[in-house]
Amino acid sequence: MMKEMKKGKGRIIFVMLLVAAMLIGIPGSGMTADNANAATAYKADPAEQTFAQNMQKLDAAAQQYTGKISGSFTRANGKQWLAFMYIRQFNSEYTSSKWEIAGGKVDKKFVAYVQEQAPALHGYFSSTTDVNGMDVRHMAAAVSASMHKNTGSYILGMRGRQWNDLSGWAGDLQTFLLYTRNTVGTSASQSAYYNATVSNMGKAGTTYDMGDLNADADAANLAEAVASGKTISQAVEDYYINGGVNERYTNFIGNRNRAQLVSMAKEYTAVKYKTPIFIKRVWDIYKNAGVKKIDSRMTNGIAEGYADFLMSLAAGE
Repeated sequence: MMKEMKKGKGRIIFVMLLVAAMLIGIPGSGMTADNANAATAYKADPAEQTFAQNMQKLDAAAQQYTGKISGSFTRANGKQWLAFMYIRQFNSEYTSSKWEIAGGKVDKKFVAYVQEQAPALHGYFSSTTDVNGMDVRHMAAAVSASMHKNTGSYILGMRGRQWNDLSGWAGDLQTFLLYTRNTVGTSASQSAYYNATVSNMGKAGTTYDMGDLNADADAANLAEAVASGKTISQAVEDYYINGGVNERYTNFIGNRNRAQLVSMAKEYTAVKYKTPIFIKRVWDIYKNAGVKKIDSRMTNGIAEGYADFLMSLAAGE
C-alpha cells in the first residue's frame, strides 16, 4: 500500500515538473517561452499590414531621395514629413494655400521621384483611399500638419498647436457643428445638441463619419510616436502590425478625463478664439459660413457629446 502511494505521488510530481518545463521552456519539454508567445501573437489585419509595409517602403524612398539632394534637407521634419505629404497630395483638397501653411508645400520632385523609382508604390497610394474604415489621405494630411512648422501661424493669428488640431479632429468637429446647427436649428436645448452629437457622429452621410474619426485618431497617435523618436517604419509597425491600432481611441484620449476632453473640444466649438496677442477672432470656418454667434447651449452640448462619444469608443476597445 505504501509503495503504491509513493508511486502515485511520484507520478503527480512528474506531471507537475513537466507542466513547469512547458511553461518556462526547459530543453526537451517541446514548448518554449518563444513558442508560447508566438501562439498568442497578434495577427495583423491583411489590409493594415499591407498599408504599413507600403508606408515603410515609402519611408525608405524618402530616405533615398533626401540622400540625393545636395546640402541639408530642412523642409519641415525632412524625411519623416515627405511620406505623409506624398499621400496627402493625392487629394486636391489638401493642396490649397491654407494647407500649404498648415502642412507645407507639396514637394513635386519627390512625387515624381516615387512615380519613377517605385511605380508599384505610386500605384498603391494613388488608388488606396481607405484602410479598414480609416481615411488614409485625411490621416496623412493631419500628420503632415503636425510635422510642419507653421511659419504663417502668427500672421493669421493662430498658434501652431491650433493649426495642428484644425488639420485633424478640431477641423472636423467645427464642420460637424455647422452640420448640427443646420439639422437641429439654432434655438434647441443643450441636451438636444448633445443627443444629436452622440446619435449622428460617426454615421455615414454626416460630416464626421468613422473614416474621419479613425483618421484623426491615427494621425494624432502616429504623430506622437514619431515625435517621441520613432521612425515612420517603427511607428507604423507598432501601430498597424503589432496591434497598437486596437487601442486607437484609448491612445488618442491618453490621460485626459471627461472634463479635460470637454474643455479641449470647447476651444473649437466656441465661435471665437484668442490670438497670441489676446485679440478675439471668429474662427475662419464659422466666419466663412456667416456665423457670428454660437449659443453656449450648442457649444457645450456638442463638446460634451464629442467627449462622451470618444470615451464610448475607447471603452469598446
